[in-house]
Amino acid sequence: MAAALALGASAVLLLMVPGWSAYAQAPAGFAMGLAAGLGWAVGSLILKRGAVAVPVAVLTGWQLMLTSLPMILGAVALGDYQWFMPSWQTIAVVLYIALVPMSIGNVAWFSIVGLVPVNVAGLSAIMVPVVAMLTGALAAGEPLGPLQLAAMACSVSAMSLVLLKPASGR
Repeated sequence: MAAALALGASAVLLLMVPGWSAYAQAPAGFAMGLAAGLGWAVGSLILKRGAVAVPVAVLTGWQLMLTSLPMILGAVALGDYQWFMPSWQTIAVVLYIALVPMSIGNVAWFSIVGLVPVNVAGLSAIMVPVVAMLTGALAAGEPLGPLQLAAMACSVSAMSLVLLKPASGR
């Protein structure tokens, strides 16, 4: 398990390399990103221990509703631009993102957390960047350079260590 965690951390570090200067200019954003990851891990452990006994669709709805409040307050407090009425296309895209990937993704995640051991559930989030990089390369033509390929190799290796158990008696 320690090797899998080390590989997962290595993947994250490799993906951070291109943005070091941005992190130096916005250390609070960097810290908030790490805090968000820690919060996700703690929430997964709480779910795994069965502390929340509601259907996953209900939990997802509450999560999306409650997390929208601080985002709205942050937009009001920190927004640099004049307020405007978004176009119907923008509203449609925001609704799509909230309803399809966020809702389906959260329902799937909460379901997975209930089905697999905690070490698998915790480390499975490390596969998200792999999916994102492959999707970005295929759908948007984003480059997959040596750092991205190395990060993907670390992520896949980490999951392999957790999922593939050594054969007994060898």
